[in-house]
Amino acid sequence: MTDMMEVDGLDGGDRWEALKEHYITVVHCPGCSEQLEDLDVVCPWCGSKVKEAAKFSKEKDPRTREYRLIVEGAMAYAMTIIGNGKRNGAMFPAAEALLARAKVALSENEYPVALEIASRCGQEAEVIARQFDALLLRLGRAERKINLASEHGGNVEEALELLEKARAEMEKGEYRNAIKFSIRSSANADKSRMMHDAWKVEVGDYL
Repeated sequence: MTDMMEVDGLDGGDRWEALKEHYITVVHCPGCSEQLEDLDVVCPWCGSKVKEAAKFSKEKDPRTREYRLIVEGAMAYAMTIIGNGKRNGAMFPAAEALLARAKVALSENEYPVALEIASRCGQEAEVIARQFDALLLRLGRAERKINLASEHGGNVEEALELLEKARAEMEKGEYRNAIKFSIRSSANADKSRMMHDAWKVEVGDYL
């Protein structure tokens, strides 16, 4: 569960006790039974919609209800991207921090603030998801080119070192850096294969 005491802007004591009244706790998803966090509106594991029974039912103003639904929609969109990405191995620390802040703002009925933060969360999640997908493609390409160069007799030592650096950056969540190392690894493998092929042609001219 998210430790809301660690979220920026929260104090302890009476404020924390009052804030807890705004939260509901859904322990398990009704669809897949995975554990959920406070105020989850969509299960990050299976995508099932989680019914929220918080203060929303007491909001009589149609405009307020509509605003809340818009905020929840933005949060659900971000949570879906994060959930799908995490299932594939991606990490979203910045987006998840923003999501936690959006939940706090929503619980305090600060809808404009919650919507702005939730929108930023979605944008951050989109960027990371695109970077991670691009990285997976480039890692696969680098591995194939290294194997091809090795089969042709090329020296792939440097390409392998670059590939390991890419994987190390990936483990840290530095996907842009990992992409750069993956591209360099592919290029190095291509160069090694072409150099070896050229050497075989030159040697063949003398045989």
